[in-house]
Amino acid sequence: MRRLQERIFKAYRNGNSKAGIRLQRLLLTNHAAHQQAVRKVTEVSKGRSTSGIDGVSRLSPRQKRELASNLSITIRPRSVRRTYIPKPGKAEKRPLGIPTIRDRAIQELVRMALEPQLEASMVTQAPDAYGFRPGRSRSDAAKALRNYLDKVEGKYVAICDIKQCFDRLDHNWVLQRIETWPAMQCYLRRILRAGYMEDNKWYLTEKGAPQGGPLSGLITNWALLGLEQYVSGHLRPDQRPGIIRLCRRHPHGPQGPSGPSGSPRARRGVPEPDRT
Repeated sequence: MRRLQERIFKAYRNGNSKAGIRLQRLLLTNHAAHQQAVRKVTEVSKGRSTSGIDGVSRLSPRQKRELASNLSITIRPRSVRRTYIPKPGKAEKRPLGIPTIRDRAIQELVRMALEPQLEASMVTQAPDAYGFRPGRSRSDAAKALRNYLDKVEGKYVAICDIKQCFDRLDHNWVLQRIETWPAMQCYLRRILRAGYMEDNKWYLTEKGAPQGGPLSGLITNWALLGLEQYVSGHLRPDQRPGIIRLCRRHPHGPQGPSGPSGSPRARRGVPEPDRT
C-alpha cells in the first residue's frame, strides 16, 4: 500500500490528476487495502472498542474477513452516534460523532486513498502544518517552533484557536476544494450530511464535519488549506485547528486578529476569543 500511495502522491505533485484518480480507484478495490483498513479500525486505533448507532463494538475474525470483502464507497453511510467528552480546563464538553465499525473501515480506506493527494498540496501550500498529518506530531511542531525561535530576534508570537472549527465547516466549500471523481464526491457529501443520533432522535448536519471518524482530520485540513498563505508570509509551524503564528511585526493589524470579513479565513471559521 505504501508504494501505491507514493505513486498517488507523485501523480498529484506532478499535476497529473487523471493518473492520480486512476491510482486512487485502484487502491479502493485492492483487497490488501481493505484488510488493512479493517485491521486499523478494529485492532489498532484507540477507539476500536467504541460502537456506533448499531451498538456493535467488536467483531469476530470471521466478521472481519466478511467486512474486508464488502467495503465500497457506494454503501450509504449511517448516521453517527453523538457523545461528549470533556474539554481540558473547561466546563463545556466537546461533541464527538462515532460512526459504525463498517463506516469507520470505509472511511479509513478512503483516507488511505485521499491522504497522498492532500499531502501533495500541503507540501507547497502548508509546509509548516503539523496537525492531522502522517508522520508528524505535536512534539515535532514544538521542536520546529523552538528551532525557529532560537534563530530569529525581535519577533511576536500570536496564538489562535479557531472557534468550533469542526462544527462550522461549510460542506460546499470543502467539496469544491477536493478534486476527485463524481462517485467519491457523492460519498464525501453523504458522510458530511449523514446526520447524528442523540437521545434516540435524529438530527440533520447542514454544516460541520463529525469528530470521531478517520476522515475528520483530513476533511478539516482540506478546508483550511491555503489559510497559512492568506494570513501572512511569515507563518511558521502551526497545528490545526489551533494555529501558532510567528511574526516579525505586531500580529494585530488595523482590523485586529479576526481579519477582513470577506476573507477565506472568515468563511472557514472565526478565532476563539479565550485562546487568541
